[in-house]
Amino acid sequence: MAYINQPPDLRAIQADMDTRVRKLETAVRFTAPNVISDPTNARTGDIWYNTTTNSLRTLLTAVQTISTSAFATTFTALQTFSQGISVANGATITSGNLTVDTGNISATAGSVSAGTTLTAGTGITATTGNITATTGDFVATAGNVTANSGTVSALNLTSTGTTTVGIFNFSTTSTATTVGAAGGASALPATPLGYVIVKIGGTDTKIPYYNT
Repeated sequence: MAYINQPPDLRAIQADMDTRVRKLETAVRFTAPNVISDPTNARTGDIWYNTTTNSLRTLLTAVQTISTSAFATTFTALQTFSQGISVANGATITSGNLTVDTGNISATAGSVSAGTTLTAGTGITATTGNITATTGDFVATAGNVTANSGTVSALNLTSTGTTTVGIFNFSTTSTATTVGAAGGASALPATPLGYVIVKIGGTDTKIPYYNT
């Protein structure tokens, strides 16, 4: 604020500061400050752009990269999105869950992976990448789990509807070389209707199927 008999140079400096503050208050875009190395005195919530590593960084419990030059996104804790999340080059959940209440989880060219559970209100889709739950489950409460040209891999995969795949790939631990006692069902016809091709331990095999 100017005052009586204020020197012209000081008045110009204060006017410039006032203009800058007003622009900052009404700005619709925020530009993170550029630095060549991560600050040593950063406070929780600070955001900066490291021009040496070309990464957008923030300080939460520890310094984390929140976006890279390829715009991949890394989440390290429980993340919840109310409508949906779409990542152009992939998203990685290193621990915790990724949950979308009513939208989709979509990776157009990368992979969607989580250590525990992937949950979507409508569907989980990877157009050209993979969908992976290392130790947990896939849950699509009202939609589909889709990998158009990639793979779906999970310790547990539960579907209450129709599961459509190209070729099932079973591990060798899901096979056996012995059977139990005979049951009361009809004996198999001599000639099956056809064969389902599946992989067991990466090797193509055929399972016969019959008319109903």
